[in-house]
Amino acid sequence: METEIDLRLVVKVPENDPPFHAIVHAVVNGLRAVPPRLLREYAAARQERILEAILGPRYHPLPAHKQAEAPWACPRCASRRGFRRKGRRQRERTLRTKAGEVRLPLAQVRCEGCRRVFAPLLQVWHLKPYERVTEDLAYLFVRLALEFPFERSTGLLDELIGVSASPATAWRHLQQAGQTLDLSPDRCAYPLLQIDGTRVCAGEPERGIPFLVALSPRERDTSGPRPRNHLDLAGIVVNEGADVLLQPLADRPVGTALTDGDPDLLGAIHRQLPGAVASRCRWHVDHQLEYCLTLDHMPRGDRAIWHQRLRSILYDDQAPTRSSRLRLDRLSRDLEESGCPRAAAHLRGAKEAVFAFKDPTLQPCLPAPVPATTTSLVERSMREANRRTDVGVRWSVPGVTHLLTLFYARRYHHPGWSALWSCPDRDAIELRLENSS
Repeated sequence: METEIDLRLVVKVPENDPPFHAIVHAVVNGLRAVPPRLLREYAAARQERILEAILGPRYHPLPAHKQAEAPWACPRCASRRGFRRKGRRQRERTLRTKAGEVRLPLAQVRCEGCRRVFAPLLQVWHLKPYERVTEDLAYLFVRLALEFPFERSTGLLDELIGVSASPATAWRHLQQAGQTLDLSPDRCAYPLLQIDGTRVCAGEPERGIPFLVALSPRERDTSGPRPRNHLDLAGIVVNEGADVLLQPLADRPVGTALTDGDPDLLGAIHRQLPGAVASRCRWHVDHQLEYCLTLDHMPRGDRAIWHQRLRSILYDDQAPTRSSRLRLDRLSRDLEESGCPRAAAHLRGAKEAVFAFKDPTLQPCLPAPVPATTTSLVERSMREANRRTDVGVRWSVPGVTHLLTLFYARRYHHPGWSALWSCPDRDAIELRLENSS
């Protein structure tokens, strides 16, 4: 059953032909008033048709035994028959939508069984009793707040589509979405995990609280002009340990788990993923050597030669694994003899895991889709997360948790993000423009 609404749009342009961009500006601003008016007229017409089909004409109502089953139910007794009209509500329901503010004239009915008076259109259109913001606008609040500070995101929304809101409104919708987000692992197996963590300025600790992320690369896409890496979100935790991050993956096959060498991460991998090959990022091995040489009080000018020797070993992918480990042992002994015990211990601790990607004796249960040599992909995502959270204020722990989980779920297309905004009947609605002749 179609409902047609006819509106007339009048555009008046002066005879002196103003610049075309001025005409575009006027038309766009004028069209902002069309969707709210169109939706209000549609709601009034559709509501009357539904009530007439169920209850009969306005002044000739059908008796209860002749009424068809209504598409709504009495909120008190759940009856679907036996209603009578009770006029309109004095105040129209104001809905803030992506199209602007829409005022709905709501007709009321009375249940003859329990005498409850209510507006049936709210049930027909699945509107909650106190809902004032529709899902499409809530999506925009959350989507922009994931990229910009709350005040800037609401300012952009007002500038782009003419919907004004306070920063607190955007914050509230983001928190509500974060509370209902389901981040359960969506894949049955993970050939490669890149795991890393950092800290965000939140909570009471002076240095903030930690958060950990696990990403799983898929096959690299080389079909376009520029190769692209497609990643899946395997898990994220805020202010919790690595065991909490990896525990949901314990019942799934994991091939290789690549980290920066953090002892807590390596320990959690051995406990939660005993079948996975624990590997270390070779860039971090070289980067951490600088810190160890500083602790060993080596002059800064003497460190370059040691970094060069280490890189010649780490990045020689053609060398056999045994040869690479022997060369790393020789470098460790030379550092020990030069009075750098911490640097030597660092390289000895990394010797096994940093060459795991080419060790023929360590065959993962699933082959890695990309070389398991560096954590650069997850490091890049960390920079994006820090860009959003480093805003000069201290976050609350629940606030930053919801922000980061939503940020990663949207960025890596997790099914939990899509489930937040699913509307199964959206594609069934047809809207077309027809030229009048």
